[in-house]
Formats: sequence, structure tokens, C-alpha cells
Amino acid sequence: MMSVRRIAPLLFFALMFTLTGCLGDGGSSGSDTQVGRLNFHGFSGLSYQTASQSGTTNARGEFRYYPGETLELRVGDLVIASGVPAQAFISPLEFFTDLRADLQIPRVDDEQLRTHTLTEQALLQEVKLLNLTRFLMSLDWTQGVPRAKASTFANG
Repeated sequence: MMSVRRIAPLLFFALMFTLTGCLGDGGSSGSDTQVGRLNFHGFSGLSYQTASQSGTTNARGEFRYYPGETLELRVGDLVIASGVPAQAFISPLEFFTDLRADLQIPRVDDEQLRTHTLTEQALLQEVKLLNLTRFLMSLDWTQGVPRAKASTFANG
């Protein structure tokens, strides 16, 4: 049987290891900010503003925020969305207050099951959503397309 003298240091180190995992910052830079992302593929180059953070979305469409903040998105001076609850993933459906509210209402499918999928499919046909999505995609039309070299255009 192990003596108390041998068990005490083991318990101490086990406790310290456990507390280190709980209290540590997980390898982050020490900031409590979260990283959110616009759309699955990301919309890069948009200016964003929260109550505490501001900047430009990176190539993956990422922005920084604190939980509970709202997000404003701009292209230059043009505000394209405001009051959007900041979260880990934001789709263009959440850019519009009325569409965000409609997302909370499930529909009943053919099997009499409640689902949000039908609601999302119906909302994806909204003209204002389609136009905004097309606009954002046109800002980054080179996505997936090889960029031409400047010399190609200079030579004629």
C-alpha cells in the first residue's frame, strides 16, 4: 500500500495539471476575443466594427469580437449590414433583421416534422438577400480564378 507521503505529491501535481488546463488561455495570444467568420467561404476585405473591435475581414472572412456584441459591415462608406449579432459563423441570411427573425420559425415538412431547413430554403429566394450576396461575391470575383499578371495587360 502506498504511503501518504507518496500520494500527496501525486495528488498535488494532478491538481495543478487540472487547474492549469482550466485556467490557461489555450495557447491564444491572451485576448478574450472570439473569431467569427462571414459565410462558409468568407467575404474578404469588408470593414467591420463592433463595440470594441474594428478592422477588415481577412481572406477567410474572419473578424474579431467579444461575445454579446453586434457587428456592422461596410464596403467603403456603404453600410451593408448593422446590428448583426456577432457569433462564430454568420451567413448573409443574418444580415437582415426580418430574415433573422424568420429563421427562428420552423416549418412542417411532408412527414409532419418541424424543420428549419424549409424556412432557410424559402428565405434563400428573397430578392434582397440574392442581390446582396451577388454584390459581395462580385467584390471578390477572382476567388478560384487564376489572377492575370499585370504584364499580360501591358503587352496588349
